[in-house]
Amino acid sequence: MKTRIDGEFVFVLALVAFIVAMLVATLEYPPLLRYTPYITGGLTLLFLCVLLAGRINPRILTWTEAALQDMWGGAADGQKLEQMAEPPSSWPIVLRVMGYAVGYLLAVYLVGFCLVTLVFIPLYLIADAKVRPAAAISVAAVLCFLLIVALVNLHVDLWIDVAPEFIPYYIGGAIPPQL
Repeated sequence: MKTRIDGEFVFVLALVAFIVAMLVATLEYPPLLRYTPYITGGLTLLFLCVLLAGRINPRILTWTEAALQDMWGGAADGQKLEQMAEPPSSWPIVLRVMGYAVGYLLAVYLVGFCLVTLVFIPLYLIADAKVRPAAAISVAAVLCFLLIVALVNLHVDLWIDVAPEFIPYYIGGAIPPQL
């Protein structure tokens, strides 16, 4: 099958070139500073290569078409993504998503990253993605554990919160910034 060169194809190639240039440029960094660019750049490069391979063989892209409902059995079981007509989002939905974003930031300020991540991920997965509560809570716990392990290994200090200290260095005890 002949690959059609259009704007999407050129943009993906430009992104591939940018990611490769970024990965080559990070070779000059000390080893500990290379982790984040390698992880994010490598995964991005992998996904872009899947997109490019899907231009040559469209069946490859069908492997990657999945929604949360497909993976964990939500309300849209049995429907293909192509068959689902997506109406424009209504204002209540848009405002709810904006509320998630603002609420997450305020909650991180008040009670810290670790605790809020354990609350907001299941809240979103249960309320909006219609995932079973046990699966949502387990996904949140695993994700929070992986984030903490990764950030500790990368020596990244997170904002713990302005609440009284509960678990030293993880929940509570930060001094609010002077605004």
